Formats: sequence, structure tokens, C-alpha cells
Amino acid sequence: MGFSAWTQWPEFNISTTSELGNLFLIDDTQDADATNGHGKKQEVKIAISAQQLQKAKEYVKSGGKVEAIKAKYNLTKEVEQELATLWKTKKKH
Repeated sequence: MGFSAWTQWPEFNISTTSELGNLFLIDDTQDADATNGHGKKQEVKIAISAQQLQKAKEYVKSGGKVEAIKAKYNLTKEVEQELATLWKTKKKH
């Protein structure tokens, strides 16, 4: 098989690979790993506003748990520490 045999093979271009993908029902528009949640629900936590923070402080002072607030809101380390301190103070009384 000489060099001339290799030049006779058809070129695979975008059109050809697209046609082959359609033939074999290959969907390459989205990566399966990027869109697969593996059965886990993606939770979106929102940042806590000043008004919500005030309500959260009242909730913790009345005996509520910081974990419940962390489950709903995206807290900074400072806010989390402040709420934890309030919870510990309430727990001592």
C-alpha cells in the first residue's frame, strides 16, 4: 500500500462527522457529565439580606438553630460566627 492509496481515502470534515453523528444518534451538543446531577438536586442558596439577617438573629435568640439558617442562606464566615455566638449566649441562659 503506497502513498497514493492513502490519498484516495475520503476526508472527514465537519459535515461528514455531523452526518455520522446523526446516523448513530449521537448528540454532542451537551456533555452528559456536565448536565448529569447523578440523582442529586442542585440547591441554590441566596445571600442573606440585612432584613433577613435581623430576622435570623431574632430566630437564633429565641432558640432556633444556626444550621437551619445555613441550609437556606449563603452566609459569610463573619455572619456565621455572629449567629453562632448568639446561639451560644442563648444556650447558656
